[in-house]
Amino acid sequence: MLTLETDKMQVPWSFSSILDGDDDSESNSRNGKSNGTNVAMQQHLLKATDGFLTEEEIIASRGGSRRSDLATYSVSNAVTTISVTKEFFDSVYDDLTATKEDDRVLLAAWNTDLVPFKPDVDPTGAKSNFDIVFGNVVKRGGDVKILGWANKFLFFQDVKINKLPKSGINDGNALFIFDDRLPYGLSSQHQKTLVIAAGNSTDKDDQPVAYVGGIDLSKDRWDIDENDQATVGGGKISNPQIKARATWTLRDEENNNVGGAK
Repeated sequence: MLTLETDKMQVPWSFSSILDGDDDSESNSRNGKSNGTNVAMQQHLLKATDGFLTEEEIIASRGGSRRSDLATYSVSNAVTTISVTKEFFDSVYDDLTATKEDDRVLLAAWNTDLVPFKPDVDPTGAKSNFDIVFGNVVKRGGDVKILGWANKFLFFQDVKINKLPKSGINDGNALFIFDDRLPYGLSSQHQKTLVIAAGNSTDKDDQPVAYVGGIDLSKDRWDIDENDQATVGGGKISNPQIKARATWTLRDEENNNVGGAK
């Protein structure tokens, strides 16, 4: 509770009183409000498998259409954690530039942008820009499918992906689809998953690679551990990021299938 001094008197007030209420617990009780003490604690999921969608949930999300070629999750995967976004962009660049004919690339994104993946050594994006990297995947005979949030403020750079030429080797192409299946006007698709799958999985190194976590392939994400943007590559990097940002992702080399997390 604060006290507002005027010329004639002191008036007690609170922020909650401005928003149709008072922060007094007794008053809240009378008004049917809660200060949280009567809310039961919710236990976090302790089993890793509980974090994945069930078969029933997946079927429901597909409008009742059952899928038969993927499991809900897989085990015995090699997992690498990435805490510095430069390492994430470098790793994604290396994996995408190593794709071959008939490989498939699937990206679900909240936001993307035509930014260089390696701004420290390629600041103009001549070799590592978003559209160039994905375009080269198609040129080598790969297929790129991107599912992005249908946001009218963020889609201008995304539609350029659909203008990339088709592969001259096969039917591979790059297609960006905007997802507007949302319950409310302020809802958003916030998934950030990249899957790279070999066309022919005959070797242990041909298994799918999945990046899952909280990093967009977009501007203001690239950063280094030291966070000294002014000295990297002899000049200022065009993608600065505040030091307090907490980002992480997982590079998951799957032995069998790629599951969906919720």
